[in-house]
Order: sequence, then C-alpha cells, then structure tokens
Amino acid sequence: MQRAPPRNLYLTLILIGLTACHEPFCFVAGGRLSGAEAPLVELPNASGVMQLETLPNEPYSVNVGYTLLEGQIYLDPAKERHWYQNILSDPNVRIRFDGANTVHPMLSIRVSDPTLLGQFDPERISLRLESRVQVNGCKPGRSNGTSSQGKHPLVLNSLMLIR
Repeated sequence: MQRAPPRNLYLTLILIGLTACHEPFCFVAGGRLSGAEAPLVELPNASGVMQLETLPNEPYSVNVGYTLLEGQIYLDPAKERHWYQNILSDPNVRIRFDGANTVHPMLSIRVSDPTLLGQFDPERISLRLESRVQVNGCKPGRSNGTSSQGKHPLVLNSLMLIR
C-alpha cells in the first residue's frame, strides 16, 4: 500500500515559505519593502492596491486599498488594524504601488476637514498620504478626473486586503 503524502507537512512548508518573505503577500504582512527609494513624482491613474510599510525602525508592510481623490492618496484604516496602530506611533510610512519597483517615503495625515470627510464612509478613519520629499518645491499629483460630488467608496467600500 502506498501512503498518501502528509497534508500537514505541505501546509507547514507553505507557511514557513510565506513567513520567510520580507514583502507582504496577499493577506500576510511582511517587513521592509524592497526597491529603490525615491520621491513620489507622479500619481497612478486610478485607485487600486499598494504596499504600505509602517514603523521605519521595525518595518511592517501590508497590501492596502487606496483611493485617489483630487490628486491626493487616501486610506481608510479600521481602528483595530495593526498597521493603523503603527501609524499612530509614527506617521512616517513608505509605499510602493502594485507592480512597481520604487518605494516612496510618505507622511500619513489624519483628515479632519468635514467637507472632505463627507466624501468617505463616516464610520471609518480617513488618512491622506503626502510625500515627505518635495521635488522642485512641488507636491506630486495630477487630476485623475474624479468628481468631488457624491460619496466615494474607498476601493469598493474599503477593500483592505488584510481585514
């Protein structure tokens, strides 16, 4: 009789492989993001998913959904998210857009403007990311054609991949 390969062994090997990665992978957090660091000069064309690294001294990175609105990047963390708790300790973050090799140093700022907050889910926290490095005295950004009228679902109502 042949013995079937032990499923637990395969599962264990997969989990060990995932935890050995420094990058976030699907729903699993990672460490320091790899790639050349450069100021954010140009925003992507649409909202989507990016990698967010918190705690520069003890990097913790995750995949998160972001929204572009009037040339700014916004996140909407749930209060209990580990990465949001890290941002409360240190608002300096680094981001890398999906498929890119460049990491951008950013500063996370809690949104307090009631008009702007009205664009997002009132049950969530809204954070704006701004470049920590200015290029020729200018902040990055461009109009992406997003209307400021009506509610904006933050990437399908907060598609935070690490919920």
